[in-house]
Amino acid sequence: MSTDLLKLLPASLFAVLLLTGFGCAPQNPPMVSNTDTDPVLPTEMMTGTTSTSGTMMEGTETGENMTGEPIVAQAGAYIDYNSDKLALAKTGDVVLFFYASWCPTCQAADANFLKSTLPSGLFILKVDYDLSPELKKKYGVTYQHTFVQVDEKGNMIKKWSSSTRVNEVVAQVQ
Repeated sequence: MSTDLLKLLPASLFAVLLLTGFGCAPQNPPMVSNTDTDPVLPTEMMTGTTSTSGTMMEGTETGENMTGEPIVAQAGAYIDYNSDKLALAKTGDVVLFFYASWCPTCQAADANFLKSTLPSGLFILKVDYDLSPELKKKYGVTYQHTFVQVDEKGNMIKKWSSSTRVNEVVAQVQ
């Protein structure tokens, strides 16, 4: 190879990676305005609004798990997925968010969900895209940053992508 071509190789590789989104799924145009109208909580109020362990905080919305025991959640929450939490669909809307830690679009959505107040009755359950092959197969999820609204039995109501803000998720929920 000529020396001139070798000099262009790193720049060309970088351009290809930048244009392809570093392996992240392509983004569709947003369904609603990009204006961030989601309310933002002060940092001191964010403590306890979500859980990485998958436990739910006390609040006003309730449901039952598979054994009939009550599940209690905030009046809208962004929490880790657990099949018992599907019961929240009895009293609200449950949306599964297929999140991948390596996806920039997922990271942006995650940050926005964490800093926003979810409307009463909306529960976004964060599903680990890389560790959930059964759920991906069940709902036909082929790339990260996919949202699936489900009922209390886990039946799909609607599937979409491209939401990175709470108001965009709300606009999609049926």
